[in-house]
Amino acid sequence: MSCILIVDDSNTARAVMAKQLKTRGYDVIEARDGKEVLEKIKINNPDCMVLDLLMPEMDGLDVLKAMKNESLITPVIILSADI
Repeated sequence: MSCILIVDDSNTARAVMAKQLKTRGYDVIEARDGKEVLEKIKINNPDCMVLDLLMPEMDGLDVLKAMKNESLITPVIILSADI
C-alpha cells in the first residue's frame, strides 16, 4: 500500500488524519514541523504528503521551497485549518 507523510504541528490533526488513513490500509509517517519533514522525505520516500501551511519556524511554503532546492519530488496535498 502507499505511504503517506502527514505534516502538521497539531498533534490532534495528525492523529485524526493518521487514524483515517491507516484504517484504509495506508502506511503513515508523521512529522510535526518543517525541519522534520525534510528528513523524513529523504529517509522514507513517501508516495504523497499532506502538508499544513501554517507551522512555526518553517511553514508549508518554506517546506515546498526547500524541497525544490533539494530536488525532492513528492506529490503534495496542502491542507490548513486556519485562514
